[in-house]
Amino acid sequence: MCKIKQSRKWLSLVVSMAMVLSIGVFLTGCGNSAESQIEEKVEATLDDVASGGKALTDNISFDSLNKVGVETDTFLEAYLKDFDYTIEVGKIGEEAKEATATVTVTMKKYGIFGDNLNLEADEMVAAKDFLDLTKKKRYEKAVNDVTNAIDATTPEEIKIEFQFAKEKEEWVPSEDVTVSVINGLFPEEDVEKVDAAVYRYIWKYDGMTAGEVVAEMKKAGLAIGEIQNYDENTDPNGLLGRPNQYIEKTTFRDNRISDPYDLAYYDDGTLDNDFGGTLEVFDSIKDRKTRQEYIESVTSTTGLGATYTYARANMLLRMSFDLTPSEAVEYEKEFLQMD
Repeated sequence: MCKIKQSRKWLSLVVSMAMVLSIGVFLTGCGNSAESQIEEKVEATLDDVASGGKALTDNISFDSLNKVGVETDTFLEAYLKDFDYTIEVGKIGEEAKEATATVTVTMKKYGIFGDNLNLEADEMVAAKDFLDLTKKKRYEKAVNDVTNAIDATTPEEIKIEFQFAKEKEEWVPSEDVTVSVINGLFPEEDVEKVDAAVYRYIWKYDGMTAGEVVAEMKKAGLAIGEIQNYDENTDPNGLLGRPNQYIEKTTFRDNRISDPYDLAYYDDGTLDNDFGGTLEVFDSIKDRKTRQEYIESVTSTTGLGATYTYARANMLLRMSFDLTPSEAVEYEKEFLQMD
């Protein structure tokens, strides 16, 4: 029979290894505790939100901000700069079947950011030159105002509770953790508020042709009948395309203006804008203003050709005085999009 001689050194090594294994088993047990399981599930989503990851970009649309030139990554980096959180999970007994995790997030509230952006937009709309702002200038202002609105929004605490249930040996959330986090931090009404604020910088008719604008106003429910789009050969004034004049022109009828004597058309078949309106598009705001001032000086001097006149950016809309003021306001609201 062979005997193994164990020295003190060998025994010491065995004891040391046993202690390491015991500690490892203890730590593993801690890592798999109910509390740590729950914390890990919540942490994964919160960490993704903090970095502006897919938990955010897959569940919230930043299309409105993108449209005015605010990049999603740039926005989230600034907006989430102060993001922080703590997770509290009470002691869970071995026989427990349910548990609650309370998360306290410190961040800027999205709804308050939307309020601050609306205040910036209010100042823009109240400015005397608002209707003269080009798309480029409005979008540049939007980018700057978004930054100002972020800076004006103070981080606050937001509490979110998560319910978990034990299924076999795993703790499972009663609702998707990502959905709960997004709904808690970015409520739908707050997202809508921000979108509405951003769209105040966007004009519905940006980039459209005169004919497209009139067709769109008709779709919006205005009482527009026949539409005529002119070119340099058919423009009754002979101004289309000439230096410092309009580059597009569309005339249309309003169905509420009667024509008992069949006077709505000239001999060449073109529409008389006294029976509806005319939209002119210019190459620049300067050209539009010059044309507008000329028409206003003629009507004020002679009293002839008076119209309801609405101007925004490089477009000039003139409506027949045969419309009542309340009927003309319908065109004003739709065209200017001030609401």
